[in-house]
Amino acid sequence: MGSRIVFANGQLIDGSGGPPRHAVTLVVESDTISDVSEQPYDGSDCLLFDLEGKVIMPGLVDCHEHANQWVMWPVLQPSLSAGDMACLAVAYLGACLEVGITALCDMGGLEAGFVRGIDQGLIRGPRTQTSVQFAHPTAGLTDSWGGSPRWGRLWR
Repeated sequence: MGSRIVFANGQLIDGSGGPPRHAVTLVVESDTISDVSEQPYDGSDCLLFDLEGKVIMPGLVDCHEHANQWVMWPVLQPSLSAGDMACLAVAYLGACLEVGITALCDMGGLEAGFVRGIDQGLIRGPRTQTSVQFAHPTAGLTDSWGGSPRWGRLWR
């Protein structure tokens, strides 16, 4: 038995917006999906899981995340260095991938170098988009423009 894992006879939700596919065989080799089909698999050269009555979802999308809490970590743990915070962000991105998040949108705090590191295979993490600066509405929690008389006075 090699590094091939087969999930057979499951209902696949592929995230394309189409209807679920039934009795699907999904083959994973070396942490990569190598085949998806409706063909049965004999299981002689793999670790085989029969997923009859179960759903296969190859990845989740997290649309609002803050993977690097550089604003809060110095307040909550003032002894952390910039290197400590970078290590925490790398560990967090890897953990997101481990729980099934394959695409992530960071809404502020994650420096673009982390995204490049993921894209180049230097660190483990989901496909990531980052706004770098915090995304917020006018008069929202982190708005420094002051469009609202109430909030504007607090941030100036």
